[in-house]
Amino acid sequence: DVSICLIDPRVVFQNSSYALVENSRQAAQGGQSLPFSWHITLTGNQLEKCDIPPLCNHYLQQLNCGQDFCQKIFTIVAEMISNAIDHGVLELSSELKEDPEGFVQYFAAREQRMKMLTERDSVSIYMSWNSREYPESLTIEVEDSGKGYNFSTDTAGSDTKLSGRGSHLIRRLSERVEIFPPGNKIKVVVK
Repeated sequence: DVSICLIDPRVVFQNSSYALVENSRQAAQGGQSLPFSWHITLTGNQLEKCDIPPLCNHYLQQLNCGQDFCQKIFTIVAEMISNAIDHGVLELSSELKEDPEGFVQYFAAREQRMKMLTERDSVSIYMSWNSREYPESLTIEVEDSGKGYNFSTDTAGSDTKLSGRGSHLIRRLSERVEIFPPGNKIKVVVK
């Protein structure tokens, strides 16, 4: 079974953008000013069995980050990991999702390719708080073992397209986004 839900980020975050920024600052002031870093790499079938965004969320909650800040980070990490697995490791094309039949093909191909993962297939995530380069902010880097993914096709954020909204959401929720050639590493900074 596959369930699909379309959410317009503009509506969801329109009234809560200020609250997210303010809660992020409060989390930083609430004892979260000490630097920390966290890293995990998953390979092969671990990518199918282990859900990385909740791991990150749990880690941040243990460090007393505010709930709204954790939810914002969860959204960003979920999109980054999804892109790394689907487009990086599995090499699935977003263009398949442009029509309803394409969604079915996309998820069928995803399921089939997930079963063929090997130890050479990997996704790594690095999180660091309060680095020298970006004080009072969280830096998140996701790198996959894929050949690279062209993020530039996802930056338009068109309301009529069914694909590319995740990358647009990442850019909207982050202070800074960097894509490293050949496109298998993305770094975001969140305040």
